[in-house]
Amino acid sequence: MSLHFNHRFWLASVILALFLVLTIWGWLIALEIKTFSFLSNFEALIVGQRPTLVLLIWLLAEAALLLLLLQLWRRRRREQQLLRYQQSEETARRLETLIEALPDAIFFKDGEGCWQVVNSAGLRLFGLEGEAWRGKSDLELADRYPQMEEAYRNCALDDEQAWQRRERFDNIEEIPDRNGVRTFEVSKVPLFKPDGSRQGLVVIGRDISERRRNEETTQRLLDSLRHLSEVAALSHLPLDERLRRALTVGMNHLGLEFAIVSRVVGSEYRIVSQVSPPNTLQDNQLFELANTYCSITLAHNGVLAINEMGDSPYHGHPCYQSVALECYIGAPVTVGDQVYGTVNFSSPTPYRRRFDDGDREFVTLLARWVGSTLEAHLAAQSLAANELQLQTIIDNEPGCVKLLDREGRVLQMNRAGLEMIEADSLDQVLGCDLAELVLPPDRGAFTNLTQRVFAGESATLEFQLRGLKNNQRWLETHAVPLRTPAGDISALLAVTLDITERKAAEAEIHRLAYFDPLTNLANRRLLLDRLQQLLRSCTRRNSLNALLVIDLDHFKALNDGLGHLKGDQLLQEVAGRLTGSVRADDTVARIGGDEFVVVLENLDPDEHIAGRQVAEIAEKIRAATARPYEMDAQRQYPVTASIGACLFSGDGGDLDVLFGHADRALYQAKERGRDQVCLYQSPSPVVPLLLKWQADR
Repeated sequence: MSLHFNHRFWLASVILALFLVLTIWGWLIALEIKTFSFLSNFEALIVGQRPTLVLLIWLLAEAALLLLLLQLWRRRRREQQLLRYQQSEETARRLETLIEALPDAIFFKDGEGCWQVVNSAGLRLFGLEGEAWRGKSDLELADRYPQMEEAYRNCALDDEQAWQRRERFDNIEEIPDRNGVRTFEVSKVPLFKPDGSRQGLVVIGRDISERRRNEETTQRLLDSLRHLSEVAALSHLPLDERLRRALTVGMNHLGLEFAIVSRVVGSEYRIVSQVSPPNTLQDNQLFELANTYCSITLAHNGVLAINEMGDSPYHGHPCYQSVALECYIGAPVTVGDQVYGTVNFSSPTPYRRRFDDGDREFVTLLARWVGSTLEAHLAAQSLAANELQLQTIIDNEPGCVKLLDREGRVLQMNRAGLEMIEADSLDQVLGCDLAELVLPPDRGAFTNLTQRVFAGESATLEFQLRGLKNNQRWLETHAVPLRTPAGDISALLAVTLDITERKAAEAEIHRLAYFDPLTNLANRRLLLDRLQQLLRSCTRRNSLNALLVIDLDHFKALNDGLGHLKGDQLLQEVAGRLTGSVRADDTVARIGGDEFVVVLENLDPDEHIAGRQVAEIAEKIRAATARPYEMDAQRQYPVTASIGACLFSGDGGDLDVLFGHADRALYQAKERGRDQVCLYQSPSPVVPLLLKWQADR
């Protein structure tokens, strides 16, 4: 295109020059002005002979040159228009590819609100794949698809708000689908023509349903801790008021209409305390235990949670047949070592969602609190002083209950708390700054919690503490301000639970999920995860990597002959030798009985150098594996390994192809007599790695 343009430019320049020369020459002749001497005879001849003809020829030549210039200009203009059209088409194609690749739902509507461009995510959202949607407005689509009518009409209303605002409008919209309702974070940007009229509307919708569910779950957990903290702060009230307020807190937290603390003696069920709609239940009301859901709770011996009784195995229970309570969650209450009764919440309508672990934990802790409260009350009945009554309640709380002053110094602590910090008596820690026992990474957060509580907030914190006898544990504390009758904050009241076992269980779950329990090497899941991350990152780092598949030769025969216990010991020894043969950044995994995998990272980008690096490490692994194993004092056991290796980078394809290359190299190593290392190199055949390395050298 540039070459053609240059030719036309010079041609136009020449024509323009000729045009100017002829024009000037013609005027000079017409004005009888002498030009050049060598042209004077010629000029006199043509003018003297036929001046009219000369003038006509001159005008025709001028016109021809002008027409030629005009033709060149028109052709140039058409080419520029074609180029702009092609560029516009390319831009549109790229834009279409971009919006199609985005996970968000993207819509372009014209000034009339009619759909013009929608990506696949948007079509799937409204179920319009294969439907005639282009050029239709939201209201037209609402009439055509009644199952989505409300969603379309809400979209139209929000569109109008964006038009009226004349600027970007962000909103949350809910779209129904077959699994319920999906929540979208929607941004709408109106576009206007120069005259102010509507030109178009850009709509981008991001699905935040999962994020919303996670936020709701997290908020419920936070609310649960906050409400439990509120319950823990009720100890200054009379028993009936404490139970009623605790039930109110639990009822509001769960969103159910009925809340009961019951007393069960034999087959008799008595309501100790309740919060319910008017004219339904009363304190001390009696029922047959078999006619209540608490009979199931006590038989279950744990939290019973049913969000829709009619769709559960208990739909034939007498309580459902008589009063049709649809949802129920309850837990046994124990006082001392004896079952006292239950704390339960229920409603005649199905629950709005499924009860989750947070709900069960909330009811469990509330039942524990109720049991502790009742136990403390029964013990306090024999005491004369309110101070001794409060101390008894605190001492019988299974968790740590403590009072701290504004500087975080211990004012009071129960026995469970003293055991947590490994103190022999209260005098040993009275007046001490508890933050000094908190590990440094959590100390700032612990101090901040104290400050927040004395500012009037309730607060929760998980932290690590080192006891006076140097034992370390995880604790979870729920703290609230303790107020005087005048309303002033006098101390921090905290209920602290030892969650060391829970944290250890979480760590063990993580270990079992990602590590081989026998060798403590990475398992298949962790290996694949690291390989996926490596494939994504190695292109940026411009490096090669290697995958080594290692198979112990004749291990099955050895395992069958020695027994599985010896076989397991040998596998553990092999794992240790493999780990000791690779670099710190490399990954060693066990993915089968006697099959191991090593991933070598960050090799040299040059394939030959990387091959030598793989050869050195693979030979080190092979030699380490081949050393005899002393499984007992009587004899040594020789074991060798066959190794298949392949190099890969960011464009190495999927993992199945990668493992296929390594397995092919492993097969060749076994075919060559085992105790070999072979490297796969495409399109070259699989070759022994050490021989190739020597040839390269």
